[in-house]
This record gives sequence, C-alpha cells and structure tokens, in this order.
Amino acid sequence: MKLKRIDHIAQFADALEEWAQEYANIDFDPSDFYVGITKNPQERADWHKTENYGFIETVSREIAGDVEKEMHKRGYNTGSCPDNGGDEESVFVYIYPITLNTREVSDKD
Repeated sequence: MKLKRIDHIAQFADALEEWAQEYANIDFDPSDFYVGITKNPQERADWHKTENYGFIETVSREIAGDVEKEMHKRGYNTGSCPDNGGDEESVFVYIYPITLNTREVSDKD
C-alpha cells in the first residue's frame, strides 16, 4: 500500500517534536527551538554553537525542506523563511534549543 507523502512529513515532524518535548521536559514552547536542514548535522551543530541537538535523515532534499516547513507551521523557529537553506545533499533535518549561547541563522548568512 502506498502512503501519501504528507504522512511521511508528519511522521518526521512528530519525531523531531518528540525530541524537543523530551528535552524541554516541563515548559515546552516550539518557538524556543530552531529547526533547519543540512547535509552534516555535526557541522551545523558546531556552527550554531550547540551540543544539544537532534536530527532525522530523510530520503531527499525536497522532503527535508517539506519537514522544515511543517515544523515552521507548528511554531518552531526556522529562520526568516523555512526551506531556504542547504543544497541538494541536505537530507537531514535538525533541531536544537535556542539559548543565550547559540547562534541562529540570519538573512546575511
């Protein structure tokens, strides 16, 4: 049986959201988390200056972008415009808690 693509997007988004909820433990606000796409989660975590992050691997850049857009709809911080980063090899979607020490993407990056 063929599943609709949206089912996959929602399942990926649910997995990221579950990570955020477990990390937050009590006070959970999606806007306190940043979500992006990359081809190398560790490199992006280093750039963002965080050691606390989660990620999922999708099968394509298109699906990764769709997951990022879904997370944006759910209230997560994805920068000024979801699905605007990465390249064709960016199949990972990552999430981390925003803190005073982390660096988020600006329009100038």
